[in-house]
Amino acid sequence: MLGSIDAELKLVVAGNHDVSLDEAFCAELRKSALSRSTHEDSYAAVASQAARTMWLGKRARDVGVTYLEEGMHQFKLRSGAKFTVYASPYTSFFCDWAFPYAAHEDRFNPSSASLSDADNIAHNPIPDRSDNVIDIMVTHGPPFDRLDRTDTGDSVGCPHLLRATMRARPRLHCFGHIHEGWGAERVRWAADADEVSHVAQSTQEWKTGGYERGIESAERISVNREKMLTERAVFVDLSKRSGVALEAGGETLMVNAAIMDVQYSPTNAAWVVSLDSPVS
Repeated sequence: MLGSIDAELKLVVAGNHDVSLDEAFCAELRKSALSRSTHEDSYAAVASQAARTMWLGKRARDVGVTYLEEGMHQFKLRSGAKFTVYASPYTSFFCDWAFPYAAHEDRFNPSSASLSDADNIAHNPIPDRSDNVIDIMVTHGPPFDRLDRTDTGDSVGCPHLLRATMRARPRLHCFGHIHEGWGAERVRWAADADEVSHVAQSTQEWKTGGYERGIESAERISVNREKMLTERAVFVDLSKRSGVALEAGGETLMVNAAIMDVQYSPTNAAWVVSLDSPVS
């Protein structure tokens, strides 16, 4: 399916349902499944290796698919446009799925920027904007209070990821995981966002208002449902040609691109976003 899409570059990140791509998780499953036969354990190991071979192998490369491991990635297109992507498949522990971390664990910030009560486990922390400009962030899960509300109204995104996003301030942060959160919003960061994203406070203090001073405004992108059904997508143009270009470093377009709705039916439209990129 991805191979049939007319695009020069197709980037893929795993998520909590992609169990076979999380080798550590599969290994733990095999250890804990004492009732499984040796044959079943062997099959699980083979399936895990086969999944990674498919996404990282020649077949994927030949159709322009790049599987993103957690960390930083740089790309250059034939047009000369270049951009940097930070990717992570990890989400806060939920129902024993793949790529998990505990709610009190910070996977995205250096220890110097972690919340005071967080256990820092970051192997590939997101750098500050001043250190290494990130154009695009692709994570499976959402940051806290950004398109992360469940059908019960709870915000279940990651507070540590929000802190990291505020530090990095990419042009685009794309995620999914919370199906009900489908949508997009244009976030303008406050002038003192750097200070806010480094101030010492607990996770509870951060979630109950500590982060708010770092966000000047958040404007939800309106969706024309009739047009969306006709075009089978939602188009957002924030390039210079639109007259409402995104301010690099000052704004981030947040997109919850979950195709599945809350009933696990693939009915949500895709988002097609136009942004300016630096040219080498």
